[in-house]
Amino acid sequence: MSTVDRSQHVMEAVSRDLRRIAGVVDEEIREAAGEPVAFTLFVWTKGRCSYISSATERGEIITVLGAMIARWKAGEADIPAHLARPDQ
Repeated sequence: MSTVDRSQHVMEAVSRDLRRIAGVVDEEIREAAGEPVAFTLFVWTKGRCSYISSATERGEIITVLGAMIARWKAGEADIPAHLARPDQ
């Protein structure tokens, strides 16, 4: 199987099971937080990305990802949320 075929096979397999996987992630986050917390899970292989999100508004996802990408492009350090100040 070529690398391209293998990547496609992997993404198809993950894509078929993504809702179940997201359900497990959602349960774990709810347990840790004590309440629902929005999340987006991205999975990818070479050149292909799939995602699932508990957020209901695509615009909200775009805003959060845009802010994160801007911090990465600015070379800011990745700071775990539990250590970050609210303005970070």
